Amino acid sequence: MALEGICMLIGEPYTDWKSIRQIIMKENFISHYCSKIGIITELETLKEEAAEVQRKMEETDTVMAEVDRVSQQYLPLSTSCSAMYFTLESLNQ
Repeated sequence: MALEGICMLIGEPYTDWKSIRQIIMKENFISHYCSKIGIITELETLKEEAAEVQRKMEETDTVMAEVDRVSQQYLPLSTSCSAMYFTLESLNQ
C-alpha cells in the first residue's frame, strides 16, 4: 500500500504489483521521488512565506491608517505653530 502511495505521489501509473515493481526498479526512481518531495516542501515553504507577507501587508495598512489619523489630529497644531514662527520671524526683522 505504501508503494502504491509513492507511485501515486510521483505520478506513475500502476495497476498491479508487477507494474509497481518495474517503477521501483527504474534507475531514476529515488532521484525522481526525492525531487517530487523537494518540490512539495518548497511549495509548502512558499505558501508559509506568502501568508507571512499577507499578514505584514495587513499590519502595514493598519499602521499607515493610524499614522494618517494622528497626522490629521496634529495638523491644526502644526499649522498654528508654523504661522506663529513666521510671524515672530517677520517681527524680528
